[in-house]
Amino acid sequence: MQYQADASLFIKEDELVGIEAQKKILMGWLMNGEPNQTVIPIVGMGGSGKTTLVASTFNNDTVKRHFNCYAWITVSQTYEIEDLYRNLINKFHQSRKEEIPPSINALSSTELIQMLVSYLKSKSYLVVLDDVWDINLWNRLSVPLRDEQLGSRVVLTTRNQDVANHAFGAESCVHHIQLLREKDSWELFSKKAFSTYPNKSCPSELEPVARKILGKCEGLPLAIVALGGVMSSKKSYAEWINVCNSLNWHLANNPLLGSVKNILLLSFNDLPYQLKHCFLYCSLFPEDYEMKRKRLIRLWIAEGFVEHQTGVTPEVVAEHYLSELCFRSMLQVVKSNPAGRPKILKLHDLIREIAVSTSMKEKFCASSHGKELKEVMKENGARRLSIQMTEGEIESYTGMSQLRSFLVFSIGMSSLCLSNSLIAEFKLLRTLDLENVPIEELPDGVVYLFNLRYLNLKGTAIKKLPKSIGRLRNLQTLNICDTKIGTLPKGIAKLLNLRHLIMYHYRHDFTDEILGTNALSSPSPQLRSVCVVGKLEKVPPWFHSLRNLTHLGLHWSRLEEDLLPYIEALPCLGKLALVNSYVGKELCFGRGFVKLT
Repeated sequence: MQYQADASLFIKEDELVGIEAQKKILMGWLMNGEPNQTVIPIVGMGGSGKTTLVASTFNNDTVKRHFNCYAWITVSQTYEIEDLYRNLINKFHQSRKEEIPPSINALSSTELIQMLVSYLKSKSYLVVLDDVWDINLWNRLSVPLRDEQLGSRVVLTTRNQDVANHAFGAESCVHHIQLLREKDSWELFSKKAFSTYPNKSCPSELEPVARKILGKCEGLPLAIVALGGVMSSKKSYAEWINVCNSLNWHLANNPLLGSVKNILLLSFNDLPYQLKHCFLYCSLFPEDYEMKRKRLIRLWIAEGFVEHQTGVTPEVVAEHYLSELCFRSMLQVVKSNPAGRPKILKLHDLIREIAVSTSMKEKFCASSHGKELKEVMKENGARRLSIQMTEGEIESYTGMSQLRSFLVFSIGMSSLCLSNSLIAEFKLLRTLDLENVPIEELPDGVVYLFNLRYLNLKGTAIKKLPKSIGRLRNLQTLNICDTKIGTLPKGIAKLLNLRHLIMYHYRHDFTDEILGTNALSSPSPQLRSVCVVGKLEKVPPWFHSLRNLTHLGLHWSRLEEDLLPYIEALPCLGKLALVNSYVGKELCFGRGFVKLT
């Protein structure tokens, strides 16, 4: 990727689109007159334009004149620190048109540091560290790059939020790179794709497919430029639609798109072993699908991707995995909860293409649209399968006996049938996810899936669970919320490994029914989240004993009794949601609530 980074230093100004506001912010930080050394991390996903933004700023003559010397260093993932020290010395001398010390290659690490310290002692410097993958680099470069109170600045670009948030031992200003808006994306794409067309503009007959291709880029500048270059040689509608319908193939086989795939693959290849599995698993979800955090985490745990750590629950470890994928820009956060944790996530279209192609190559997982299911199972041999179909019955094919995960996504589906013969094939199945699928009956054969750890029936039309559900001794998650299931079979008590039983559903015909919460005399003091929906006769007296409670929600409880004396002393309560929960005229928060945010 050295070539890609160096090329950014020579991009023409008229090829830059949508970065002026960000460039102005960066120049302000560089030349604000503050004497303290400042570290400026620029963070964003691979190909988002970090290097282009910094290069455009670095090349500005006003910026260069502001410092006594400057250096641009492109960091490889396998750098040698002595080489970086020598590179700095070379670049500093070149910036001042000075002769490079002839003995530099013979010096030890300690001698190189001493030379840098001596050289920079009375100089203000600007250093750019492009493509930093871990914070150890700064820990070592900060030794010679001292703060002499001369207004020096260090800019680093990174894909990793953890690097950007590091305590550098100096002032820091983090800038999150913004992907291009639709207007700027179209302008940049048009400059590349239609440079040889009349008036350098898009013909009207090509605009719908051109915008569809552009939509795949989701504002990612690297992809926009690369795809624009590919399309500049395509003149007919047939050629354009061919690329649009086979973008995955073009990413893998078109040399002009090789840089896009390689740069995005760098982020994947840098992932720890466990995170690679978690990331690839996300490719089972349809394009542009908004994935819920808890659903992802429970699937990962059921699959065995989450390593055991003494004294920590699997959910906490999996939360760390998910945060790491977000910090590395492999997952995009669509929505966060009030505490700032990711709630809904998605894959950038091109990141997803990388996940899909890698998964198929490694036979990790595969997706089918129903009709080609037989070919997918025959050719791929993947252990995880998602089906995205509109109608009918899912048939059994050779290879299904090795499946670990089976997910179905309904697209305008009115009904679906799962046969016992199909279920009987799933001898190794760990996760069965049928969320929002219009299925009315769960095959009895499900209870013989000894390895099943995750069963998601949310939003289905299923009316009852099999009586022998207790056979699923390894089941960890059972989600039956928003189904038509009214009662649980007695066998539910035999699910000794069950960690999550999710079974609420909303009805509009029970708001006068009083919930029998007082029957619970002493709930577990380890409860961390309680949400009660429905009318309450009085405040449950056991509320005051929930010493570990962090979230309490009361919806439509319409209490006449003051709730606050029961909960104001709870030491961990951070979130309180009250929705039509009290019919009195006022609630007075006079004391307590030490953790409430």
